[in-house]
Amino acid sequence: MADFANDLDILNYALTLEHFESAMYKGIVASNKLTGDEQNYAMQFGGHEAAHVTALTDTITKANGTPVKAQASYNFPAFDTRDNIVKFLVTVEDLGASAYLGAAGE
Repeated sequence: MADFANDLDILNYALTLEHFESAMYKGIVASNKLTGDEQNYAMQFGGHEAAHVTALTDTITKANGTPVKAQASYNFPAFDTRDNIVKFLVTVEDLGASAYLGAAGE
């Protein structure tokens, strides 16, 4: 379990992950390597991640905290093929879920 000093630390931890995932989906959608339903799902999921960023940022601000900023860039692999994108998505989504579960503890 991760150690956090307070609720704002937990919220900023979540916001860090949401910034990453939001940027990831933007990059995937922009690559135009997915088509049809897959591209639509990536656009929808990206919208959800962007909404999470907004909700967490607003919550942290209302609690008199300072929301973490997104990095200027992320070191994503090349979104050059559908298969590489799907493999990366599976890895990131699995790790993201594990990160939240690890932070939650028992």
